[in-house]
Amino acid sequence: MADAQAQRERMREFWNTYAPLYREFLAKTGYHSDDAAMEQWLIAHLNIGQGSQVMDLACGNGNPSLLIASLVGPTGTVLGLDLSPVMIEAARARAKELSLSNVSYALIDDETRLPVEPEGFDAAICQMGIFFMPNPIQALIALREAVKPGGRVGLATWGDDRSNGLLTVPREIIARHTSTPFPPRARPAVLTSVEELRDAYEQAGLRFIEAIHLMIPAREAPDAATCWERLIRGSPLEQMLAQEPPEVVEAIQRDAVESLERYCSGEEIRVMSEVSCSVAERP
Repeated sequence: MADAQAQRERMREFWNTYAPLYREFLAKTGYHSDDAAMEQWLIAHLNIGQGSQVMDLACGNGNPSLLIASLVGPTGTVLGLDLSPVMIEAARARAKELSLSNVSYALIDDETRLPVEPEGFDAAICQMGIFFMPNPIQALIALREAVKPGGRVGLATWGDDRSNGLLTVPREIIARHTSTPFPPRARPAVLTSVEELRDAYEQAGLRFIEAIHLMIPAREAPDAATCWERLIRGSPLEQMLAQEPPEVVEAIQRDAVESLERYCSGEEIRVMSEVSCSVAERP
């Protein structure tokens, strides 16, 4: 229990620090944009529509809860939950800017003990957050208990590491210039395959319905230099490079700008990653 709470505190500190980064560009580009394939697939398969009552766990700065609020209409409601107070305040501010009165946000300390009434929601979503949690199965159980019988739970997680450009591309470039060991990853590789997801849902008492792998733009930028900055900022690699000699960092940056040009798609540099989108139902 102590280790789990310590992990939550580390995640809270991390997301408090990087909340402005997400507001700056991740909410506008890549997999956090409202028109991204990941959001669209999950919303469609959760049967969200006018009047739906929806919960968004690990809601961050309001994605996808703000989009969902616009879809459920005045008779529907959306509740976003997160352990980062800075993220919660950002989400509230954005909801106010958009004049959305049917979405609210609440701070939590433990994703396995949610401040909601049992069976109060038609659907629950956790997008790109469950792999950060100390016990994903217990978190899924909490989501199951929050939805009505017949209600749906949807997850988005990273897919196969080998197809995750967010992970592989910067490491390949950095490894050409330094033998310094890479730092531990920010998130463990869990719930990446259809088999893992099916098993997790079943352990949580949910009936697995469907899962799909999608290739999405994990980072987009108008040029290679900006794309490199967006690949590194907020990751453990940023701290790693801060300890390298300036000449090594400069060599890595030159290599990155040259290497990332091959990811040009139209007028943008786009690094793709695989995600796993899945949905299950409470019996």
